Amino acid sequence: MLGGRRRSGGFGEGAGQRRTGGRVRPIRVALVTHSFDCGGIERSIAYLASYLPQEAFDPLIVCLTRSGTAERWLTRPVTIVELHKPPRNDARVVLRLAALLRERRVDIVHSHNWGTLVETVLARRLAGTPVHVHSERGTVLATLDYAGWRSRARAAAMRAALSQVDLVVSNARATAERIERLTGYPARRVCVVPNGVVEPINGERATLRATIRRQLGVDDETLLVGTVARLDPVKDLAMFVRGLALARQRGARVAGLVVGDGPEGPRLRSLAAELGVEDAIHFVGYQDRPGGYYAAMDVYANTSRSEGMSQAIVEAMAAGLPIVATPVGDTPRLIGGQPGCGVLVPVGSAERFCDAIVRLAADQSARRDLGRAARRRFETENSLDVMIERYTRTYEQLLSRRLAGSGGHHDLWRAERAN
Repeated sequence: MLGGRRRSGGFGEGAGQRRTGGRVRPIRVALVTHSFDCGGIERSIAYLASYLPQEAFDPLIVCLTRSGTAERWLTRPVTIVELHKPPRNDARVVLRLAALLRERRVDIVHSHNWGTLVETVLARRLAGTPVHVHSERGTVLATLDYAGWRSRARAAAMRAALSQVDLVVSNARATAERIERLTGYPARRVCVVPNGVVEPINGERATLRATIRRQLGVDDETLLVGTVARLDPVKDLAMFVRGLALARQRGARVAGLVVGDGPEGPRLRSLAAELGVEDAIHFVGYQDRPGGYYAAMDVYANTSRSEGMSQAIVEAMAAGLPIVATPVGDTPRLIGGQPGCGVLVPVGSAERFCDAIVRLAADQSARRDLGRAARRRFETENSLDVMIERYTRTYEQLLSRRLAGSGGHHDLWRAERAN
């Protein structure tokens, strides 16, 4: 067991609290994840654990395997329990999870992604936990490929497990549609709660911008195009490198900034050297607090081949940056519409990416208008406050209806989809 138990200041009657044994206590929510290393789903779990209203909720993070570096994102003490599941399937982890849910008198268990779903469905039944919420995001069933009897068997198992859950949640409509395509579970029954993020820039923006750009050797006249991503093939950062190299060949005064690490790092650095832009594209590795790097950027880029809803794009919108991105997942919904806050370019097209960058480099007014639209959209649709309020309402309503003996959670997901 890691971390410390976070307690509310007292027990007062009110929404989001449960009466047991003559007293009112906060709703206990167990957030179940496979591990707790750095990633988009882990960041969302950390935000939920940190920012659910203290007087109403008592969160617990449960790692089926082990905890990890995502603990650094917690802003207050939260208990983390490791169940040490081995690489292979092991029924004992179900028994350990069920015992934990009973011992902690958990009211709501919230599992995350396929790797926790079946175990949590079974443990919830054994423990008699009132409510089970399940979140899916990004690549459903943990694979971009869907072929063969193993994938079909997993899809059937996933559909059967989802049918036992009180509410299925995703951060993106595209992920809900992918669930239906792969498993047959209806997308219309998936409640979409978009990503919310903490303000990425913590400090005086102009000072951060000047400091980072000076460290990189990028002057004020150069358009700095940045991205924050794991260096993984699905992110297709080769398109980012090639596009910026083409833009420089066309005479645009541009540079690149890549924040993140991963298996593609050596190949991307070699590609930059091969194209003669190793001095113009800056690889700064993983940064625990990337806010200063967002402040240094003029344009944010996402060249992914697959996404659910990109948390980094939302952070870039919060930073007021114009976006250039591929139309994958919910990205068109994030940055499209009127007024739009970015430019969409085809997947894998370094040439079209180059065209967009060259146009923005030449049009400061367009960059300013897109950046302002991005910030406004973040404030109204994707702020952390909006996400926490939606989860707070969802948890409270699900538990209230379950304790009242109502099967009305279908009405809840209809209402949530309408919001």
